[in-house]
Amino acid sequence: MRFTNFIFYIIVKLSTRYKRYFAKEKVRRVNPYEKKHLNLFIPQWQSGGQEMSTYEGGLEIINHYLPDCELSTVDVSTQPISQQKNNILGYDDIMNQLRQAKEQISQHQPKTIFTIGGGCDSDMASISYLNQLTQGDMTLLYFDSHGDLHTPESSDSKYFYGMPLRTLQGQGDEKMVHTLFSSLDPSQVMLLGARDLDEAEKQYIKDAPITALTVADMERSTEKVLSMVREKNHRYIYVHIDLDVLDPGEFPYVPVPAANGLKIRNFLEILKRLNQEFHLIGLGLLEYNVSGGKEDEVIKEIVRLGCGMDTKKRNHLNLLYPQWQGGGANKATYEGALDLKKDYLDMEQFVEIPVDLQEDLSIENNIWGYHTIYKQLHTVKAMLDTEEPHTLFTVGGGDDVEVLPLSYMNYTSQGDLAVLFFDAHGDLNTPESSPSKNFHGMPLRTLLGDTHETILDLMYSTLTPAQVVMVGTRDCDPVEEQYIAENQLRVITAPTANRQPEAVLSALKEKGKKKLYIHIDIDVIDPLEFPYQPVPAAGGLHTETLSKLLKLCSEEFEVVGLCMLGYTALGQKKIAILEEIIQLGMSI
Repeated sequence: MRFTNFIFYIIVKLSTRYKRYFAKEKVRRVNPYEKKHLNLFIPQWQSGGQEMSTYEGGLEIINHYLPDCELSTVDVSTQPISQQKNNILGYDDIMNQLRQAKEQISQHQPKTIFTIGGGCDSDMASISYLNQLTQGDMTLLYFDSHGDLHTPESSDSKYFYGMPLRTLQGQGDEKMVHTLFSSLDPSQVMLLGARDLDEAEKQYIKDAPITALTVADMERSTEKVLSMVREKNHRYIYVHIDLDVLDPGEFPYVPVPAANGLKIRNFLEILKRLNQEFHLIGLGLLEYNVSGGKEDEVIKEIVRLGCGMDTKKRNHLNLLYPQWQGGGANKATYEGALDLKKDYLDMEQFVEIPVDLQEDLSIENNIWGYHTIYKQLHTVKAMLDTEEPHTLFTVGGGDDVEVLPLSYMNYTSQGDLAVLFFDAHGDLNTPESSPSKNFHGMPLRTLLGDTHETILDLMYSTLTPAQVVMVGTRDCDPVEEQYIAENQLRVITAPTANRQPEAVLSALKEKGKKKLYIHIDIDVIDPLEFPYQPVPAAGGLHTETLSKLLKLCSEEFEVVGLCMLGYTALGQKKIAILEEIIQLGMSI
């Protein structure tokens, strides 16, 4: 047995405070398959003085390029601009429109935004929102012939169109900075094509410092841009396009042209490569002057890209999550995960969840290492909320790594999901019934809805016993055996699966679900064949059986998720069954 004793527990009713909290959470949760893209039209013009050309240009884009597009529109005043306040001309109008944009974004809670301006300050709310959403894991590519790096004090004109990029970095009018969702660090910014800079802006670029590429840099090599984005090492990009970055000889439809700009051919090539290689979550199309109705290929391409974020196919996600705290002070599964990372995984295709290595763990809420585990669960949830994968492959770590990935996939499948649970142990303890308080003995029971309320509240959904088929389970505590019997959980023993692999398939088909999630704790394998596991149990599956079952399942079901856990080998040569599991996980 994994544990020899257990403590019966009393279910404590949720307090009214927690009931209210849960109710709020249910309201906030939105199915990831609902619309998450926002096209935001904000034809703000006041930042450039009395000239309304960018307002009229924004209307032309909407009428000629986006006639059937669903838009959220910020109401922009067409009255003469308000007087100078706080060293900014038109301050009240700009603030009012910024608040409107923030309110509309907050209402929609989008994952991607296409902003159509308006002046070059029109996408400030969008940039700051997506920066907050990604927790700063975003590079801002700022295509502009100007720096936009003044403060209200350093600007001679007091026109706000010379200040948005500096304001986005938290340096500017205090009320405006606080109205934004977040501020960017200068290290997140790439200024591309700037060639009309004041001395104060040049000095700030040098001091901050901000990464800047000239037109000549970009026209010499598209790869130069891509290389510097890679060096930023952020998972997401936002592309801000002030059209005056283009050469006015090729594209004259801007209010403040600057000579010797980027050629359209080079610009479109850079844009194409950025979209191919990086995760684009935001795009701003700004500073367009009326062309008299002439259709332009560069505008059509930018609009296609911006609107395309709405229909972009959801990605598969490979996740490395080497959490070890669920097993107490033993870091064997952490070290095993790192060994997999080194020898088996192409980390360019994986997202790695950082885990705490401190060993000063304590029991809280009847869970050993609760504080650290809960913090890491929050990190995973934020990543899943942002990424919204359609299919998911997770490599652990201990088997408690499974909780959020599986609850997420059950949620996106709307419960139309069978779960194939390969594990030597039941993982069916609760925090109260577990003598050791190790979380690795609780994940399946947690997924079935019996855990501490703070963890339950983080989860996207819970399973029902009718969704689960347990295979190879042979080392259960009495409380786990009792739960299996009372809830009629389907268990197929290792001897049965070894003799009749088809029995597993039949049990899954009886569930009547379209989609399948596969949980593989390596200890399901007989330790005589595969000893690299932290809590071995005699008499498990043959590796040949596991291999055959994985092949059959991939042929018969739509596999949407797979999780491989509990590996502890260090320095071993390539192992065929691990390569097979990883190949399947990365191909779903």
